Amino acid sequence: MGKCLVTKLSGSTENDNLNYLDSVVIQFKPVDVQTAKNSSIVIQSVSQNTPVKVECLKGNFTSSDFSTANGTSTDVTNARLYVSNGAIIKLSKKQDISKISFDDGVGDDSNKIIDFSDLKYCKGLKYLLISGDISGSVELANNNSLLYLGITNSNIYATTEDISKVLSPEATELVLIKATSVKGDISLLGDKIGLTKMNLTYTDISGSVESLLENMWRNRRRSGKVIIVTGHNLAFDWQTHGDYGYAITATFSDNSIVATSNITKTFNGSTWVKS
Repeated sequence: MGKCLVTKLSGSTENDNLNYLDSVVIQFKPVDVQTAKNSSIVIQSVSQNTPVKVECLKGNFTSSDFSTANGTSTDVTNARLYVSNGAIIKLSKKQDISKISFDDGVGDDSNKIIDFSDLKYCKGLKYLLISGDISGSVELANNNSLLYLGITNSNIYATTEDISKVLSPEATELVLIKATSVKGDISLLGDKIGLTKMNLTYTDISGSVESLLENMWRNRRRSGKVIIVTGHNLAFDWQTHGDYGYAITATFSDNSIVATSNITKTFNGSTWVKS
């Protein structure tokens, strides 16, 4: 065993990028004009009894019009927080975080910085919508736990196998828009039989929509609909359609899958028939 030194001496640093124990750090890049899109975030805790402590490492919280400073520390159960220009915030007690959203209905200017590795031990995390400068690996200690995943306008590297490991089979939405370095075969997501929406434009995900739907069928999906918006490497009826919002609606029943876009194809449990 090597020598070590334990000290209680105080110290300081000018480095804003240090890792913090049991915390998630999010940085907001400065902007010319502050809006809810670029200077707010939605955070939710796993329960009313376990609020998430959020602190400003740089800057402060503000009113929704950014005119009034509202301190540098707050406890959150479910709220949108507004921050001063260029703020850096820290979310403590990872296990109590249920949701982190840069979007949540107001849009997102993708001016945030987050390390996905900070999220690994957020064991209560169910809803994640992030964008911008995302580093680290798409990995969670609790596999198959996310009910909603959105990664947009980011070049973070991930595969469909990585995505499959973090998504719950009961997940309802997967949004990967301009997640340009996400790649792999779409069929690996076939066990996510609760999905109702998949937007995969401007990604490097490949394969065929039919293979995804067949795998969902093999995993006993027999009801509901899923809308799939394809990216340029994804094929339907052996054709790719570019990143222009080409959508397929697939409807599952006890006897078949009916997939409709500008054409209709039906899967009867063994083969596809175009009509």
